[in-house]
Amino acid sequence: DDAPGIACAPAPDTRASLVDADRKHYSDRLLGGATSLLRKVLVNRFTITFGGIAVAVVLWNLYIVQNDDGMLRGRVVGPDGAPVAGAVVRLSEQTIVSLDPIDTTTTDDRGAFQFVRHDQHSVVLTAAKDGIGRSSRYRVRLLFRNQNHELGAPITLTIPEG
Repeated sequence: DDAPGIACAPAPDTRASLVDADRKHYSDRLLGGATSLLRKVLVNRFTITFGGIAVAVVLWNLYIVQNDDGMLRGRVVGPDGAPVAGAVVRLSEQTIVSLDPIDTTTTDDRGAFQFVRHDQHSVVLTAAKDGIGRSSRYRVRLLFRNQNHELGAPITLTIPEG
């Protein structure tokens, strides 16, 4: 009873295609939901802020571990800018009313000195050599106790007046 010249295609199995579509939609929702939830947890202002703080704390502690030997290095020069060998350099702690000596050392031939394990975070350096002069107080503030530090400028001895 088909009309001549008209071909009819068989009807698709609607039930099977609906089940396949539901399965695909359910798996997309399941995987997409997990990915979306993970993205929401990892990429929000709280996670980024506290994660950044945690990274900064870890990096700071690694820096401290590498730089906490208490080495304090510098040079002593005379009024003419030449290195002073044999100058006595005193490391002191500033109290409210005075300087409490912690350690002393003597400069080498190049005018260099070094203190190790000073265990301070703020110190005062002074240098002197008989016949050449003495320095003014050179204050060194460190970021943490026992921080390694090299003075940027040399300690200069000046000839005392009078």
